[in-house]
Amino acid sequence: MGKRIVHFFSNIARPIHSNKLRKILRYLMVIAALVFSLKAIFTASPSDDRAFYYGARCILQGVSPYNNKNIVDEWRRTGAPASYRPGLPIVPYLYTPHLVLFLAPVALLPWQYAPAAFRFLQLMCFFCCLLALNRFRSDDGKFCDNVTSTTLCLILPPVIYCLTVGQIGLMILLAATLGWMLILRGKDISGGALVALSLAKFSLTFPLLLVLLYAKKWKAVFWAAGIFLLVNLLLILPMGFYQVYTDYRLTLASTLQPGGVNDAAGLSRYDSRTTMIHTGRLTYAIMQDRNVAAIADKIITVLGLGALAFLFKERDSTGTLHHPLTLPIILMMGLCLFYHRVHDLCVLVPLVYGLVDYRLKTFSALDHRGKLLFKVTVCLTALAAFGSHGGLGVAWLIDCLSESLFMGA
Repeated sequence: MGKRIVHFFSNIARPIHSNKLRKILRYLMVIAALVFSLKAIFTASPSDDRAFYYGARCILQGVSPYNNKNIVDEWRRTGAPASYRPGLPIVPYLYTPHLVLFLAPVALLPWQYAPAAFRFLQLMCFFCCLLALNRFRSDDGKFCDNVTSTTLCLILPPVIYCLTVGQIGLMILLAATLGWMLILRGKDISGGALVALSLAKFSLTFPLLLVLLYAKKWKAVFWAAGIFLLVNLLLILPMGFYQVYTDYRLTLASTLQPGGVNDAAGLSRYDSRTTMIHTGRLTYAIMQDRNVAAIADKIITVLGLGALAFLFKERDSTGTLHHPLTLPIILMMGLCLFYHRVHDLCVLVPLVYGLVDYRLKTFSALDHRGKLLFKVTVCLTALAAFGSHGGLGVAWLIDCLSESLFMGA
């Protein structure tokens, strides 16, 4: 039975034997991806990027970006229209101050150019991440190019959404990916510095630090934690520690209150029910009781972190940490356990890359049971990442279209 199922799926798209046609189709896929990306950059209206732009400007001036009055006053000083107004209730700044190291080039621009510049910077981070995944492999360049161009097209939906809403997921992904790869190559100082930068979105990359700690990468953890603390303390110093703490606590509480923009119960008018992807949203949806759901979410978080520790119990430097799907698993754990929305799914670039890589390189060596298990895994992963609307399509592309375009190329 398993053999028949595998045969059915494998014949949905038969391999294309013409090298010229395969090359043309690959170029068309990449061109289409670039067109959609540029369209997202130059046609997007001001969105979440308002918080990053004005938050970074406040940090550069030495005032608290978590104080709503400060960020609104900075908006008024720039003379931007009402459509670009930041702050509560929708777009407050809730990230660590050292994110300004990424945002400074955009924050120094006039507001008219900031939205396109911010999204262009994000797109460059995406391409650099693909190049990094390619660069840190030992296979021949042609095969890597095939995997990279396939990944570029498959991961495009959440990437385009991230560009459209003006979020920072691609910046964080690049820092986390480069940091992880450098640490695995023994470059703990530079790798730790990049991991520290990725902690600007600590809800996503904090599990990365836990895994490094669990794997006894003491030097990398020391540099990551040390640089993170030092840079943030220096940036907070002119603002006042107590002032920053008070402002952050009040702003965060405002977003999490019933009906707030980040209310996991989905009671707000900000589309929380359809855009939140973490387990907190799931527990609220099932239990319909805030107190019970909050307890259940904490239990799930503890169990999830325990599962993460179990997955990486093999601490040999040549073992689990070097597996191509280790980093994606860690990032997926962050996505699930802590507050995130659909635009954060762009950080699954390494996951799609690893699955395509596996599909093209290892799949043919598996027996029928192994092939069926891989196909089921791809389908479940794609459904979890892209939802019922696009998940099955992505699974089909990974399984069949990639083989048609690239097998034997």
